[in-house]
Amino acid sequence: MAFVEIDKPTRLVYDYGMDGAGAPDPVRTTVSFAEEDGKTEITMQLLFASKKEREQAVKYGAIVGAMQALEELADYLAAL
Repeated sequence: MAFVEIDKPTRLVYDYGMDGAGAPDPVRTTVSFAEEDGKTEITMQLLFASKKEREQAVKYGAIVGAMQALEELADYLAAL
């Protein structure tokens, strides 16, 4: 993972991918945080290098994985 931008407390941008020959290009992930009625609204955007790479990620559970990561973040923050 390589952090591209950290703009506390509203935005986090990072590239995530695997190293090695034949590995797909990194995915640029932008996470935005906004206060909404005393709660934090999180928007997560993933930008893939190609439509094919996006389709592969969806096929292998990227959406479920992102939802699980956000649930784990919520649990972590609740425990603080």
